[in-house]
Amino acid sequence: METVEIRYNKKRLFLLFGLFIIAFLGTMAYVFLSGKIKIDNKLVILTIIMVAILAYSLIPLLKRVHSNTPVIILTKQSIDINQRKSFSFLWSQIQSWNTKEDEGTKYIVLHTEEGEKSINISALDRKSKEIIELFIEYSGIHRLIDCTA
Repeated sequence: METVEIRYNKKRLFLLFGLFIIAFLGTMAYVFLSGKIKIDNKLVILTIIMVAILAYSLIPLLKRVHSNTPVIILTKQSIDINQRKSFSFLWSQIQSWNTKEDEGTKYIVLHTEEGEKSINISALDRKSKEIIELFIEYSGIHRLIDCTA
């Protein structure tokens, strides 16, 4: 087990996207087809702007999830992260790391000389506990601070 690749959990994310799109389309159908709300030019313009913002924010995320690119690549020498911004560290550059949870989302925080880098591990295809065990195994760093996963 030289290299471990951890990807997004596609089933969970596509289910979330599907529910969001159904709710959005249901709201639009209610507004435009129910006849209870007066449709004027302001509402149409607002809807077009809202759809453009939604597409601008969701399409890149859908592409990233659909691309099957690993989010975390662990080797005995380094860790590569491909989330919003890609970055890579040798394990020797990481002084310590810890876990934290913020509003139900779990993160691994890497502490380096450059600062802290957070990795969201909630939507990945492995359980957070398993990811933490892999971090312990691959990093060789056992200076965990506040391991709450």
